[in-house]
Amino acid sequence: MYKTTDACDVSHAQLCAIMGDAFSDYAVPMQPTLQQFQFMMTQRSFAPDLSTLLWQDDALVGLWLIGRRAFDGYLITSGIIPAHRGEGRARDMAEQSNDALRAAGCRRITTEVIEENMKARRLYERLGYDRLRDLDCFSLPEVTAEPVDGLSIKEVPWRLCADRTDGWRDWPPSWQNADRAIQDAEADAVVFGAYRDETLCGYAAGFRPATALAQIAVAPDQRRRGIGRALMAALAAELGTPLRVLNAEATDPGFRGFVFDLGAEPTIGQFELGLTL
Repeated sequence: MYKTTDACDVSHAQLCAIMGDAFSDYAVPMQPTLQQFQFMMTQRSFAPDLSTLLWQDDALVGLWLIGRRAFDGYLITSGIIPAHRGEGRARDMAEQSNDALRAAGCRRITTEVIEENMKARRLYERLGYDRLRDLDCFSLPEVTAEPVDGLSIKEVPWRLCADRTDGWRDWPPSWQNADRAIQDAEADAVVFGAYRDETLCGYAAGFRPATALAQIAVAPDQRRRGIGRALMAALAAELGTPLRVLNAEATDPGFRGFVFDLGAEPTIGQFELGLTL
């Protein structure tokens, strides 16, 4: 017999294990270590009271994990182990979590889905999600940069860059790369600032466990001077390569050109989806 519960009394180790089982046949490998899973939950503001788990008797067989920030929810990950699919249980989990989000005062929920994952896309469509934007992902095998005259790059606390983000960014980052994600996972983040004449003119932030860029921005009047490349080179030297660039705005030709000039290789495309609750 099936039943659903929230995730309040279930350990990260249990959730990590069932995630690995549920994604065993996924198009993109998703087998995180426990440390990587714990980082992901912190980075994405995991809310166990709003999440839903699927059980058969005493065996955990599915999960629908939710993040929450103020009035917004986010579907971190969802899945059911192969032997228990095809019975409408994913919809049951989704509806239970959406009810919990509404009761908590949340007004919308977002998520991402890989373009090729047609089963998940059809499920989200049936649940009422709308396509918000297209996102690109890249891999950078190596990043090098020549010194830029008058420019210094140094590691800085996130708080020194946080108040610059809205004015310097050309598009909002996805949930996992947002300001709140960097703030909450700051112990696993590295941030570099670019300085000219002791004035901050750009920054790049990344996550160590994911070997991934979170954000990069350069002051509009300082662009096309090699600052972005210098920041990416510093980040790659600190985090290692290949450096992943996840969930970049697909409609920004300037950013695409920037990462391709760095030698980026496209990996997957994603859709950002949203549902008004």
